[in-house]
Amino acid sequence: MNTNINRIENEDKNEIKDRKQSDWSRTKCFVIILFSSVVVYKIAITPVEIVVDFPTLLSLLLAFFSVGLAALFYFKATESSNVFYDNTIKFTNEIASLLVKIESGFGEKLRHLDEGYTSMRDKMDGIPRNYEIEDTKTEIKKGQEELQKKLVEKDKLVEEYAAKAQLGEEEKKAFKDRLDKYMQEYNSAIKEISFLKNKLKHAEYLSSHSEIDLIENDLIEFIVTRLFSLISPALILEGSRAAINREFQQIKNRLPKSFVTSLQKHELLTPQGTISGKGALLLKQIAEDYSLSNQSFHRTR
Repeated sequence: MNTNINRIENEDKNEIKDRKQSDWSRTKCFVIILFSSVVVYKIAITPVEIVVDFPTLLSLLLAFFSVGLAALFYFKATESSNVFYDNTIKFTNEIASLLVKIESGFGEKLRHLDEGYTSMRDKMDGIPRNYEIEDTKTEIKKGQEELQKKLVEKDKLVEEYAAKAQLGEEEKKAFKDRLDKYMQEYNSAIKEISFLKNKLKHAEYLSSHSEIDLIENDLIEFIVTRLFSLISPALILEGSRAAINREFQQIKNRLPKSFVTSLQKHELLTPQGTISGKGALLLKQIAEDYSLSNQSFHRTR
């Protein structure tokens, strides 16, 4: 019961409080309306004269013109800034794509070269057997051509993209550093090819002499006495593998079958009966020794 009494008393207090707040709000509204009415009436009955002379009018016009010009410059600068930002983003993406193309192109070619170098080193480790000098020379030549082609392509792409927009100093430096990196890789590949050329010459010498050690004296003697009587040693020394093979095919039927079989056994001839790369190399070495001695010889082990 006490609870109900307290609740009723609280409701009465809240109701009285709300009634007072409502009366105060009405009073404030009445005062504001009355004050506003007096101010409006005073403004309405007060005479106002606006006198504008020429200097004042000119100053006003110039002020409006200045404000308008400032606003025009602001919007134009904002537009130019947005366009420049968009172009910068676009150009940055194009440069990134260009660098990716250059990097992937060089990386792919260098990877092929590296595989070629690995294959060449494996072949060199296997000297004197199964070593094709002519094929290695062709591989080196192809590697040089591919690198030169990629270098020309890189120069064209750089010129094309550089002409599209102007880079800042930092962007130029960063772009130049990336290109220098690729050029260093290119130069390293060229040096590697040069090194392999020198190593190839040494391998030719080692291969020729080591292979000769594995050939029977009778076979060498037959090459000197019979083969060199049909094919000039000078032609073998100066001619290419194709030229030597062409001459050999012309006199092949005049050679004993056992001799041709021995040449195939020592891999001087291919299974198809043509001069192999190793065969051409060994014939050149024997012809060189024959030319130096200028006589038939028997080589003892």
